[in-house]
Amino acid sequence: MVAQPANCQPVAAQAHKSARSVTCLPVVLTRHPYRLWTQAAAVVLIATAAAKLAGILFQSPLLQGVEPMTGLPLSSVAALIAVGESILASVLLGSSTAGTAAALTFVFAAGALGYRLLILSPQAPCPCLGGISHWLPWLAVYERNVLLLILVWLLLTAGGVLLHRRQSATSVRDT
Repeated sequence: MVAQPANCQPVAAQAHKSARSVTCLPVVLTRHPYRLWTQAAAVVLIATAAAKLAGILFQSPLLQGVEPMTGLPLSSVAALIAVGESILASVLLGSSTAGTAAALTFVFAAGALGYRLLILSPQAPCPCLGGISHWLPWLAVYERNVLLLILVWLLLTAGGVLLHRRQSATSVRDT
């Protein structure tokens, strides 16, 4: 028997490998294989929440308007969404399983993407980043594309985690 490094979890040996070699994954990947995704998604959510809060704190002109669907002040809506993003980020970072965190992220991203595409006009500036493009003029050119990329990334990766977990559960149940 070959000694295994302390930080490795054995993986099923492949036929072409010799019996002496040990194939292993770092333990961190076997305990929570979605940790990198949860951390990246949490960082994105914290960054967008911080941008909204900065826009509120520094009174961004974009947040001085009224939200078209509810009629509430945009600054209030942005504050509520920033709190929701912060809570979701803490769920992502604190969850021991990725299933609930991925489901919540999927619902959040689908809702935000639907709102952006269906409620706001395509040319309207989005308050999703709290209007920080007012202070970062270069961002104003790319803001819409960056926001759509972030939302699509959150939606697709959360959906991918959910599908992978479902397939894994199905394959375990079938054995």
